[in-house]
Amino acid sequence: HPQKLESVEAEGHIREKWLIETEPGVFMPFYLLLPAGKQQEELFPVIAPHGHGSFGKEGVAGVSGQAGAYGYELVRAGFAVLCPDARGFGERREGPTQDAGMENASSCDILNFTAISLGATLAGMWVWDLMRLYDFIENEPRLRSDAGCCGFSGGGLQALLFFPFRDR
Repeated sequence: HPQKLESVEAEGHIREKWLIETEPGVFMPFYLLLPAGKQQEELFPVIAPHGHGSFGKEGVAGVSGQAGAYGYELVRAGFAVLCPDARGFGERREGPTQDAGMENASSCDILNFTAISLGATLAGMWVWDLMRLYDFIENEPRLRSDAGCCGFSGGGLQALLFFPFRDR
């Protein structure tokens, strides 16, 4: 049950903030960037996961003012862009990394060690979450059901691991 939390007019695009439940009790916030004036068209979606040191979805979407805002560049080129927070980053940081001034920190080490002790991996959880984001794409009438995925660094790893599962 996706929840639209806000819609903001930004430079040449609309930035919608959404929240989806990727598994029971686990929620993933993401931005959906839509080119201005094209919200009623069926747009080609690109999932743009972030890497380390990018302020999560904020950096990719161009909200944080940091370099590397490839989601922002993609929406300017006419794509619909989905910028999620991966587990351990952005609004999904755990423990002491949630403190003010730690917005660029991550808790991925803590989560990965916990996941491994449970027979899972953090990378596997990231792929699972991207699969649920793809479910959102398939059910969003403004988006085509085919999609691209791109990222740098850890975002590139997520894209590489996710893409074979896209057509499950």
